[in-house]
Amino acid sequence: MLSEAQIAARAQGIGASEAVILFPEIPNSYSTPYQLWMQKTGKLDSNFEMNDFQWWGHELEPAIAKRYEYETGETLEYRPDTVIHPKLPFMLCHPDRYVFGQRKLVEIKTANFSGDEWGESGTDQIPPAYLLQVQHQLACTGYDEADLIVFFLNFRETRIYPIKRDHFLVEAIENRITSFWNNNVLADVAPELTALSDFKLAFKKNSDLFIEATPEIAECINQLRDIRERMKIEEEIEETILMKICTFLGDAPGLMQDGKNLATWKFDKNGKRTFRISKR
Repeated sequence: MLSEAQIAARAQGIGASEAVILFPEIPNSYSTPYQLWMQKTGKLDSNFEMNDFQWWGHELEPAIAKRYEYETGETLEYRPDTVIHPKLPFMLCHPDRYVFGQRKLVEIKTANFSGDEWGESGTDQIPPAYLLQVQHQLACTGYDEADLIVFFLNFRETRIYPIKRDHFLVEAIENRITSFWNNNVLADVAPELTALSDFKLAFKKNSDLFIEATPEIAECINQLRDIRERMKIEEEIEETILMKICTFLGDAPGLMQDGKNLATWKFDKNGKRTFRISKR
């Protein structure tokens, strides 16, 4: 979790965790280029609220760092200073840890294991968003290597993934951030709206005048009406199936089959039970 000073510093540029936002081809639920532009130009409050994964990540970070030291025999050090790219002052990062006596970074994450995203420990098979974040940090620090250590919450297991500097990816990150900073932030030109949440932010004023729909838009309305009717039927079916499963579960916290976690049925922080299906 960033300190107040680090948050203030990040307002002056693009941090490593923000870089993925500028790559729409990499799936993320974090934000959009338009929302990032609004934050960097002061048009949108950037107050940060942690989700469960981020909370656990913050609380477990020191323990995972100790685990890294235990597994590797290395000593880690924490440096709170903001690292700014040597040539691009609007590109910055805050690495989790540094390996003492080496030009090497350690990034610390918590996640749920998914076999199609994560490889075995010792490989560099990690989700693209994490790879991009680490490459961003290597670009800012000038280092050539980093380790990503991940604690998988669903398996209670840690794995270490060595990451080497990828010069082509570093160049792509630098180009994407430079373009966004110069052509959008400094020029105060909004990027393309790419999500419904963008449209909700962009069009806040109400007008009293209805406008005439074109045939194409009228057909879109009909399609949307049909989709919502089908969704309502699907929701009713889903609720019936879910009730059957929860009746079977009773007070049990989850379901297993052949040693694999199928689903959880646990209380959240507000004391409300939530049913979650595990990834395949």
